[in-house]
Amino acid sequence: MSRSAARRAWPVSLVPLAFAALLVGATLRLADLGAWSFWADEVASLNISAASLADIWRRAQDLNAPLYYLLLHGWQGLAAGEAWQRLPSALAGMLALPLVWRIGASWGDEAAGVLAMGLLAVSPLHIWYSREARMYALACLFAIAAIFFTVRLLRGGSRRHAVGLAAATLLAIFTAYAALLLWAANLVLFPVLARRLGTGGAQVRSFWFAQAAVALGFACYLPVFGAQIATGNLGFLGLRLAGLIPRLAPVVAGAAIVASLCAWHIFRVSRDAQTRTWIPWGVIVAFLTLTLLAAVPRGFSVKRQLLVLWPFVVLAAAWALRQINRRSVYAGVLVASLAATAVLLAAGPTEDWRGAAAYISTVAQPGDTIYAQSDLAGAALAYYYRGPAPIYAPGADGVWPAPPPAPERGTTAWLAGNNHPALQNEVTALSARLSNWGQPETRAAFARFLRIIAYRTDS
Repeated sequence: MSRSAARRAWPVSLVPLAFAALLVGATLRLADLGAWSFWADEVASLNISAASLADIWRRAQDLNAPLYYLLLHGWQGLAAGEAWQRLPSALAGMLALPLVWRIGASWGDEAAGVLAMGLLAVSPLHIWYSREARMYALACLFAIAAIFFTVRLLRGGSRRHAVGLAAATLLAIFTAYAALLLWAANLVLFPVLARRLGTGGAQVRSFWFAQAAVALGFACYLPVFGAQIATGNLGFLGLRLAGLIPRLAPVVAGAAIVASLCAWHIFRVSRDAQTRTWIPWGVIVAFLTLTLLAAVPRGFSVKRQLLVLWPFVVLAAAWALRQINRRSVYAGVLVASLAATAVLLAAGPTEDWRGAAAYISTVAQPGDTIYAQSDLAGAALAYYYRGPAPIYAPGADGVWPAPPPAPERGTTAWLAGNNHPALQNEVTALSARLSNWGQPETRAAFARFLRIIAYRTDS
């Protein structure tokens, strides 16, 4: 054993550590899985997956890939309840843990795999999306599988690994379009790593055959994907198409310049041992920054797309920790991640539609009217609501499908609105309309931003 290998070897068995990581990860993903009510996007998942298989496949207005909805179509027919509908995501999150471990073992450093498994087990970003009925945890699992098969090919794998790579990549793309970024990263990184590692020609050819299969498989879905893009809303990125290019182009150009300069600098000084020690520390600082930002209740659209690329980040952090090789640093990073997870889970859900619907069901009277800030919010409220008053909500971009009726005098107009900073404009626009009929009075508040406001028309 070389001196560097001996320095990085762990004196204890990895099996107990791996088992502990799996146990902690499973507990964080399964505990009280049904305690929170569905939020608006989760209800959208249930409503979309309740359609026919053909409608799910060609659904252009949803702006998301179809595979998760197809799977949920059969799953939700077996049982009901929040915990049951979220269980596929939790299981996907749990299965991702040992697969990350196997990536490290395939690379030749099983200890790094166990570290990556531990980091992913307590990652607030991965835990959050493993606890909701959306597609992102499943897409992350397929992304990890694609990375695993890529590593096996780099290390002398066979054609079956190329088949696995093609299948995992396609499954990831058809689960969440953000996996297109994973595909692009694979196309760029594999040739560089193959040349550096001296990967055999058979493995390189197998890789490119796999990529051809991915391109052919996704080409079959391009008509639907094109129809989704044609709506003008890149929903899978949370951005409006009309404003995307002028706003994003300078950022992309600047990032490309910075990345090029960094790559040039690292290449130039890669033989300097002192410089090489700073690279792992930079990776750790970046990893901790992203981990802590995941606990901030903002930027959900960006976070859920980042999850598909999160395995790269976790594996890079595990590599950096192995280079630093200090148990205090191992413990510090894991504790910081676990603390961020604790803060995120303790803060609770962003939308408690179950509580809001129960409240309105109790206080609303026949003749009252309920208004939700958007069609998604209206669907979430309707999922739990059991009262006598009808629910109205504007559609996309605040456009009403039909003019909502004005409430009769002597009745109450109820506004159910999410005051999250990203959604305040929707609430403000609807509140201005309702203020023409009465004075607002906040009646109830629910975690964390959901508010119920009453407008008495006889005031």
